[in-house]
Amino acid sequence: MAKLYAIGVGPGDPELLTLKAHRILRQVETVFVPKSRKSNTSVALEIAGEYIPPSTKIEYLYMPMIESREELNRCWEEAARTVLQGLERGDAAFLTLGDPLTYSTATYLAEALWRLDSTAEVVFIPGITSFNACAARLGMPLVEGNETLVVVPSAGTEDYLRKVFTTHDSCILLKVSRAYDTVLKVLEELDLKDRAVFVSRCGSHREQVVRDLDSLKDKKIDYLSLMIVKGGNQ
Repeated sequence: MAKLYAIGVGPGDPELLTLKAHRILRQVETVFVPKSRKSNTSVALEIAGEYIPPSTKIEYLYMPMIESREELNRCWEEAARTVLQGLERGDAAFLTLGDPLTYSTATYLAEALWRLDSTAEVVFIPGITSFNACAARLGMPLVEGNETLVVVPSAGTEDYLRKVFTTHDSCILLKVSRAYDTVLKVLEELDLKDRAVFVSRCGSHREQVVRDLDSLKDKKIDYLSLMIVKGGNQ
């Protein structure tokens, strides 16, 4: 059977795509692209599109951002069936933001694929994560020496955030838009606001770097945003 390559396209800058990913995109018959809405738009395709030959077939897989596990499983299974059909034509690629094994839809797609066909071969091509790209953009070491690093996929309760900030030297808050004001409140309480930086859409033409966190209070926060907090455990 043909292979499915799960390709991490990085956080936003097309030049951060790896040479291996570039080579594979020029060889596959089909490129599968995730989309969260019914319209055919995809940030991942915007990043990697220039490396895909015009003759390559592009297929969109609907993967909504919803809470219902039942509905998500249905969408992943439907996507996996589409991928299996595509693999009959030859090797294919699935594009995913950042890295395919770090909070990625690629893992859910692979699991759904294996449930339908345990012999399906999925090859993961690593990509640069958003937080690594943001650290490089800021010239900020994430950890040094014996420091610890925690990556939190979404902000939690105030008590949870206090524990995270005070027990680790560096904290990455992904999907910070879900509870920005709560995060800001805890940072202020712990006197850590001046040690935190907000970044959204790193590496893209819509990139935003904000150190004055109060300026974003009560505003709509881009979903593709994160925060790096340094020094809470020092």
